[in-house]
Amino acid sequence: DDLCDLDVLIVEDDEPLTEVLKCCLESDGFQVRVALDAEDGFAKLKSQRPDVMILDVMLGDVGNNAHDLVRKLREDATLSDIPLIIYS
Repeated sequence: DDLCDLDVLIVEDDEPLTEVLKCCLESDGFQVRVALDAEDGFAKLKSQRPDVMILDVMLGDVGNNAHDLVRKLREDATLSDIPLIIYS
């Protein structure tokens, strides 16, 4: 199954919710990595490009939030085409 090869990056600061999402996705065969803040999320995007990123729109504080992460993602030519799922 092709899904087993997909790498998903979850960027979410609610650790219990992150664990639920991670477990659900892994049980469906996805490879899952987690970042608990926007800064770590961007670092993980740069170090290993995911196939898709799941992002909590309510993440973080001014200067280090979901909107800043999306802006950095879209401004980086090597990352700008990564599919993004945003939720709250």
